[in-house]
Amino acid sequence: MFSFRPGLILALGAIVGSLPGGQALDPGVARPLREGRHAEALARADALVARAPNDPALWTARGFALAGLGRTEESLNSFDRALRVSPGFAAALRGGADTAYRARSPRAPGFLDRLLKAAPGDATAHAMAAVLAFERGECSAALPHFGAARAMVERDPLAASQFAQCLVDTGRATEAVAVLRTARDANPASADAAYNLGVALRAAGRRDEAAGVLAGQTLPAAMSFLGVLHAEAGDLQRALPLLER
Repeated sequence: MFSFRPGLILALGAIVGSLPGGQALDPGVARPLREGRHAEALARADALVARAPNDPALWTARGFALAGLGRTEESLNSFDRALRVSPGFAAALRGGADTAYRARSPRAPGFLDRLLKAAPGDATAHAMAAVLAFERGECSAALPHFGAARAMVERDPLAASQFAQCLVDTGRATEAVAVLRTARDANPASADAAYNLGVALRAAGRRDEAAGVLAGQTLPAAMSFLGVLHAEAGDLQRALPLLER
């Protein structure tokens, strides 16, 4: 989730898009990178970078090739080297952030911070930073990033649930309902999206609406929670069959 998922062609495009006008990436690196021949791309990039150690595009291409080979730490070192040569090199910023995020590397926050300084409106980077902060249990840090990526986050039930959890935990249950309603509408077949909306509605004091959202759901957790809602309303006749499942 919230990965740039550059893929081979997009990775190549990111590098080329970062080059000064008229400059081209060596075809001996570009072609195998595009075709998924990561080991070949790496070998060619290594040979070229030995002769041109101040070329950020080569270091970045090398980073993508290493990432494709699953050599995450070496990949991040290569992106770092590109950024030492050219601190604003966009492809290295994005490649490093994405690779570190997907690997849950402790270096991910640093790459994301640098990317957001260079591109403060980048919604994907904000979303990734939000998820990492949530996973660290830091809602105060996560919420501004979730807010900056709200349109993207609301399309994903899991990310929306994380955003909503932070909102509920900070006393903003009504806002959580709005986030989760949008997520449910964007994912009408998702049982998790309906369940999460029901939980948020209850947290906002809207128990009857929560029961309406959960009615007919077959997810065991949703059925049990619906039983709890009926019990809270004093309707044990409807509550007990759901709670005894």
